Amino acid sequence: MRSLVSTSSVAIEVESSGTGDWHIGKAPDRRMQSVSLNKGIDISPLRAQQFNLSDFERFDLIVAMDESNRADVERLRPSGCVTPVVKLLDYSSEFRGDVYDPYYGDTEGFELTFSQIHSGCVALLEAIEHGA
Repeated sequence: MRSLVSTSSVAIEVESSGTGDWHIGKAPDRRMQSVSLNKGIDISPLRAQQFNLSDFERFDLIVAMDESNRADVERLRPSGCVTPVVKLLDYSSEFRGDVYDPYYGDTEGFELTFSQIHSGCVALLEAIEHGA
C-alpha cells in the first residue's frame, strides 16, 4: 500500500501491525521479502509491531487481512468507537474472503498472498481516491 500511495495524489498514512505479539521487532518473512522485491517493492526495512487501542483513534480505517484478525481487532474496540474495521479483499474484484497465510507453505503461497494484497490495495486506494 505504501508503494501505491507514494504515486497517489491522496495523502494517506499507512501502518501495518499484527494482533499477536510473537513477531514484534522482526523483519518480514524472507520469502515474502523475496517475492516483494521481485515485484519492485523492498519491504526489508519494515518491522512487526502490535495493534493497540490508540490505533482506533489514529486511523480513519482499519484493514484486516482475514476474518480472524478482524474479529481480534473488534474485540479490542473501545466503547463508542466508530472507526470501521474491514477486510482487505472486500475491496478486490479479483479475490474474495481472507488473504492467504503462506507461512507454512512454499514460494507459490507467497506469490498468491502478494497478488491478493496488491489487488486489495489497488482497489482500496481507488475507493479512497473516489471518496468511498
